[in-house]
Amino acid sequence: MTSKLFLKTFNMATRHRLDKREICGLHSTVRGTLFCSRVMGLLPVSGLTCPTSRRLRFTFRSPYTVLYVASLFGQLLMFVMTFCWLMMNGISLANITNAVFYTSSLISSLILLHIGRCWPALVGSVETLERELPPFHRNVASISNITTIFILTAAIVEHLLSVFYGLKVACACDSNNVAENYFRFNMPWIFDYTPFTIWKGALSELFNIQSTFVWSLNDLLIMVTSIYLTEHLLIHNELLKKAAEQGASTYSECADHARFASYPRANHGNGFVRARCRRTLKKIRTDWLDGKHVVFGHVISGLDVVKKMEKYGSKSGTVSSKVTISNCGELQ
Repeated sequence: MTSKLFLKTFNMATRHRLDKREICGLHSTVRGTLFCSRVMGLLPVSGLTCPTSRRLRFTFRSPYTVLYVASLFGQLLMFVMTFCWLMMNGISLANITNAVFYTSSLISSLILLHIGRCWPALVGSVETLERELPPFHRNVASISNITTIFILTAAIVEHLLSVFYGLKVACACDSNNVAENYFRFNMPWIFDYTPFTIWKGALSELFNIQSTFVWSLNDLLIMVTSIYLTEHLLIHNELLKKAAEQGASTYSECADHARFASYPRANHGNGFVRARCRRTLKKIRTDWLDGKHVVFGHVISGLDVVKKMEKYGSKSGTVSSKVTISNCGELQ
């Protein structure tokens, strides 16, 4: 009874570690940023609210795709209008700034469509690699979300200050037609060619907000991706440092040491775990353990002893001679 209770508890802890590894991968690191893109109508991908990547989907038969098409039309419209305004009114700093701003927004919107199409497959490929890598020490998903909140909050504040300034200028010109003066002053490439109405102004401002968001999103995606990659590199460097301290003299030897010293535990199936552990010592493929084990440790010192044990092992799990571990101590 005690043995069964121990195995059940260990299996729950193992599942907890698996879940923790899964929710600290690329999907969890970037999904908050991508979710904001979808809210803004610029990323037609479903499954971003799920902590894991199992529900990630891209399909043209989706309300997110309809919203994206409408947003893309708005970005295309702003690009065409600012480009025509530049051609008709000549080169100036303001005209070039507006043209470059909306051109980059249109290009970024098209890139986001490509990201949406490739994202589910990309995440699946990355997670296959993540299963072979050590888990993160820090919660990179939380760090990424905090970064996203900070950057987008700063962008919102900047945009609100810009709108406030525009309204103050419009009010100073004519306090009876503040809205019309505001839009004619800020978007002459639209309202010099079409009569002003409230719905046209609101729609133009919505497209402008999307362009502002995309402008910040470009930098934000680089930031959160860098957070994810940096954590991998920090762990990798830590393993290489430990390997170097144990006698490895080259990068290849250090990397081999880190791979060699990992220990998996074999999972017999759902509900319980084998009482025996399988130690994979050789640097070989272990297809029979794929999807059925978790790495729960690596050698810190005494690798020479591990290499001696390796000589007695086999793929079947049997040993050619009796190997006894005694007086190994207890990890506190």
